[in-house]
Amino acid sequence: YWQMMDEDTVYPKAFKETKMVGIVGSADAKVFTWFGNNPEYVHGINMMPFTPITEELLRKEYVKEEYPILEPRLEDVADQWLGIIELAHAVLDPDAAFEAVLPLQENLITGFDAGNSLTNS
Repeated sequence: YWQMMDEDTVYPKAFKETKMVGIVGSADAKVFTWFGNNPEYVHGINMMPFTPITEELLRKEYVKEEYPILEPRLEDVADQWLGIIELAHAVLDPDAAFEAVLPLQENLITGFDAGNSLTNS
């Protein structure tokens, strides 16, 4: 994970504003991914896969800073990405995130990550 918190000084301002690095190369870092620059892509791809150990990787302090960047996108993101964002949200508010994930289970093709389970949620 390439998580940027407010106190981090390693990367330029653009990374601190987005809280996540999308691509890291041998001599550069980018704020986007190879398939787009939407915040849900940059954050989501770096969060996957969600497993029980994810709670150790997505620290509460980090998600408190990150979630306000993702939250405005909730109305516009595809269900696949919404499920990933809500799993990160679960670090802060497990009950609200679980309620948000439940309706996504109805669409197993393009809804909640078909490789995931409610157990991991």
